[in-house]
Amino acid sequence: MGCLLTVDPHHKDGIKACVASLADPSNVIRECSLQQIQQLGPIAKMAEPKVRVLLNDEDDQVRVYAIRAVVALGPEEASVAIVRQLSQRDPDAFVKSAAIDAIEKVTGEKRIRVKEARKASRFD
Repeated sequence: MGCLLTVDPHHKDGIKACVASLADPSNVIRECSLQQIQQLGPIAKMAEPKVRVLLNDEDDQVRVYAIRAVVALGPEEASVAIVRQLSQRDPDAFVKSAAIDAIEKVTGEKRIRVKEARKASRFD
């Protein structure tokens, strides 16, 4: 999905409006706002508490955009830990995959493919 909203990173009111729209009832608006926050990165750090709430959104697409945004806001250990936890507990495979991809991007870790993990667990 493309987003028509753009926020000037030098305009605090625009960032605040983007953060406020994270509470919008429309999935599309929340997704669009999360995309903008992801693009703004650490400049939009004020959004982090609301973005973290959206990691548990009922909509899987919103959760995926929230993963990307939380990592973009600051790939500190806390953000990675939250995304790692989500990669293990989210019921949606698409969301799990997005979380694992985000962890790989930030940490450089490579996930073990299922086939490789099965080989490694054998006692041949």
